[in-house]
This record gives sequence, C-alpha cells and structure tokens, in this order.
Amino acid sequence: MTQPHQRNRHPKYRKKYKIHNWRAYEQSLINRGDLTLWLSEDVIESWNSDLSQTLGRPKLYSDLAIETALTLATSV
Repeated sequence: MTQPHQRNRHPKYRKKYKIHNWRAYEQSLINRGDLTLWLSEDVIESWNSDLSQTLGRPKLYSDLAIETALTLATSV
C-alpha cells in the first residue's frame, strides 16, 4: 500500500500570514502588555505606610507595597 504524498515546503518559501483587519491587529498589539492585578481590601488598606515614625524621612509606601512592586518587576 502506498503512502499519500506529503508536500514539504522549504521554510524560506512558506506561506506568510496576511493581515486583513489592521485595526484589530494593532489593537491586539497595544493590549499585549496589559496586566490586571487583583488585590484584596486588606492589602489596599496597608498599602500606605503609617506616619507614626518620628525619626528620619517619612515613608510613603509600606514594606508590603515595595515587596509587591519588586515581585512584579522580577516576574516580567
């Protein structure tokens, strides 16, 4: 029994994908970098630092906020 003929095309000459809807294609490229982050209410409440610190420069963000930002920066 004979095998059906399979056409093997050289990768240099393969058929290229043609874009027909440029508006949707460009919007998909813009949306590629979007990131949605869901935080609980406890995290949002503890995001700002307490201002009870007396010595030194007052902190703007809590340690939790800084750790979250660094975790997101290293994972991207």
